[in-house]
Amino acid sequence: MDWIIDTDMGLDDRIALLYLAQISKHPESKFNIKAILTQGTGLTHSLPAKNNAVRLLRYAGIPTDQLPIIGQGGKNTLEGFHQYPSEWRYTEDNLRGFKIPGYPKAAKQQNGKSVDILREVLVKSQSKISILELGTFTTLAKVLAKSPKLAGKIDHIVSMGGSVDVKGNIHNTPNERAEFNFWIDPVAAKTVFDLGIPITIVPLDATNQAPLTEDFLANFQKNAVGRVANLAATWWEDVTVNPLGEEYYHWDPLAAAIAVTPDLITNSQEVKIKVNAKVRDDISPEEGSPFGDPSDFSLLNWKGRPRSPLDPFKSGWTKRDSAGQDVKVVFQADVSRFESFLTSVLDEDFDKTDGLHTLFSQPVSEI
Repeated sequence: MDWIIDTDMGLDDRIALLYLAQISKHPESKFNIKAILTQGTGLTHSLPAKNNAVRLLRYAGIPTDQLPIIGQGGKNTLEGFHQYPSEWRYTEDNLRGFKIPGYPKAAKQQNGKSVDILREVLVKSQSKISILELGTFTTLAKVLAKSPKLAGKIDHIVSMGGSVDVKGNIHNTPNERAEFNFWIDPVAAKTVFDLGIPITIVPLDATNQAPLTEDFLANFQKNAVGRVANLAATWWEDVTVNPLGEEYYHWDPLAAAIAVTPDLITNSQEVKIKVNAKVRDDISPEEGSPFGDPSDFSLLNWKGRPRSPLDPFKSGWTKRDSAGQDVKVVFQADVSRFESFLTSVLDEDFDKTDGLHTLFSQPVSEI
């Protein structure tokens, strides 16, 4: 199965990308990364996001001539003035201060835009493609809004994001219901949801049950070796000492693992979900921009009209609603098994192990 990975390249994205790169390298694997679409709307800025994706895959041992297409995302959301705190973004731009090679030759060769790459891959594909969404839906929305027929080329989307029956994680704001990936660009999320593409979300309801624990980290450092494992462990150690905003959970890695191995899911339901994407023209841009500055955004929104603030209280909320779209919501996953997968897959000898289907307990053709 061909996959497109859409990512904002924060810490949890990078761990997820390492995990997927390791699986794609395994000689028995049918998991193929067709393209990586980086974003400029999330935890990293546009150019560092693209360059860091290239660096990470090269560091994981994928030769320059075997890299998937890697695109650079735009910096503007479709609507509103939502962004991550600047301190977080610059920290992630710089890989939390940890040095890996720059691989400038490989980075220079990857000079396409994420929107163009997504459109081209979907147009040219002879079979349906799956998408792993690890950030905002901005790129998908831009392409599919202009060419809605391309939605038929998408088999399904697995998204880390949303909060259904639990509180959100936009702390120090009036919004108690949203999760960051949906809050940053709720108009984009709603646009994609409304197209009726099969979507599975791995929301905070599930990821809240997968925190980074001392026991897991100790076991990982004992049993996973090599530079990929060491890099992951170094970042995990750092985030326990220097958290950005909240306790660290395995947000994107859990979604990535579920995309590859759906039988990790222990409790899911089909739920009608509506994404709150309401604008508020009765408030100022400053009131609608709890982090950063409204001047960081273009004056016009995606429809060429003046950009408007979003609802400060509920924008991005993935609410149960009888008028919403049918979405598969993951409420629980086998966290212990997921942690064992992380440990096995990030080890340097993973691609030399036999029986990939045995490890994952499902046919190789599905991995």
